[in-house]
Amino acid sequence: MNILKLWITNCNYLKKFILLICSILLLTACQQDDTKAMNTKYIEVAPYLVDCTGVAPMKCMKIKEQGQAEWEFFYGSIDGFTFEPGYNYQLEVKVTKKAEPIPADTSSLQWTLVKIIDKQKVVNN
Repeated sequence: MNILKLWITNCNYLKKFILLICSILLLTACQQDDTKAMNTKYIEVAPYLVDCTGVAPMKCMKIKEQGQAEWEFFYGSIDGFTFEPGYNYQLEVKVTKKAEPIPADTSSLQWTLVKIIDKQKVVNN
């Protein structure tokens, strides 16, 4: 009889241990991985700002990502980068998701300058 009680007691401890391990694994699996939200991009920035319309009429940079043929409007800013008209830029940037709450009229992405790869003066003829 004592052996049966000992076995039942050990089984209860084992069940609790297994439940604890499963809970830890579940919480770890549900944890958000911020490294997946981070992305390095290589972009070209056109030499002049252009008229565009976001929430209101404004001036935008035109950018294209590496391997992209078409220019696109860039409505935001790149932290650490100061645009100087008359220069073509090749930039390495880090793009991450912004923390909540995000205002409705802004991008959900944060662009940060990693490195200016190239800066070439545009010669107008």
